Amino acid sequence: MVSMITTTNPYPHAGSMSLEQHPGAREAVKQADSRKLHILAIDDQEDILYILQDVLQTSGHLVSTAGSGAAGLQAAAQEQPDLILLDIEMPGIDGFQVLHQLQQSVTTARIPVYFMSGSTNPELWERARQLGARRCCASPLTSLRCIG
Repeated sequence: MVSMITTTNPYPHAGSMSLEQHPGAREAVKQADSRKLHILAIDDQEDILYILQDVLQTSGHLVSTAGSGAAGLQAAAQEQPDLILLDIEMPGIDGFQVLHQLQQSVTTARIPVYFMSGSTNPELWERARQLGARRCCASPLTSLRCIG
């Protein structure tokens, strides 16, 4: 089952994650495509999912979240989102494996995938591009700029 994170921050260790505290996110959302998207965010870090959901829903997008690669694959097949934001480094099925499985499925092969990761390793990013990621973003807030 895909976990949907509510608008109330259930993760107090994340601190307050409002747009006012992330001015770069507000600008990124303004630059996003004016068409409202259904976006699936896949990340094993609940704080990241909360930030993405908060900012993207504020801009009017429909956002689904999944806390693991396996849950993300299931959600992508069931929901057919317009875009997937995918963390590379996750336990279990990592982002590369998720992308490969998405590409192998007739129902999910055409969904654009934007990788996101805190890593600055250029080899990681090159591998992501070689495997077919549409874009690679260095952090969750940077990934919001990538949507535009």
